[in-house]
Amino acid sequence: MAQDPLQSIVPIPDIAPEQFKGHHLAYKFRHEIEQRQAFEDYCRWYEAIAEQNRQELEQMRSEFDLFKWFCRR
Repeated sequence: MAQDPLQSIVPIPDIAPEQFKGHHLAYKFRHEIEQRQAFEDYCRWYEAIAEQNRQELEQMRSEFDLFKWFCRR
């Protein structure tokens, strides 16, 4: 009986269906955790940028408006 050439290069693991379900569930769980963490990181970044923009806007409002000075008649 001839052996499959790929079998000698990449051995196929003998995983029972129940074990495969466990591995798949662990993979999906890890993926979900990573996605939630990425979303939380994005939300924190967005909050920080929004706060920085608010501070810059307040600073700009307190500065002298040079454009208004040129547009006066």
